[in-house]
Amino acid sequence: MSQQPLFMTHHARARVEQRRIGQAGLRAATLYGDRFVQVDGSVLHLVTRRAAQRLQDELGLRPGYVDDHYRGVYVVVSRSGAVVTAGRRWQGAGGRIRRS
Repeated sequence: MSQQPLFMTHHARARVEQRRIGQAGLRAATLYGDRFVQVDGSVLHLVTRRAAQRLQDELGLRPGYVDDHYRGVYVVVSRSGAVVTAGRRWQGAGGRIRRS
């Protein structure tokens, strides 16, 4: 994975720390996650089932490891390229994230 740092807003840094998402999770979402363009032009990167499979195939990671550490991680990137927020998508109605 790329080692170039992501530019993160103050809010994003707080959320990443609060939600305990490591740099590897952020990179996995931005490089391998499925992309959903929002109406305001921001892009949601989400590690879906397909993205998790890509991680396993391309990086040779174990399925259990990918599911535990990366699956469900999302990153929202603004049009300017800054990470606005990040988190984990949980199962159930309370865990849904808006995709427009």
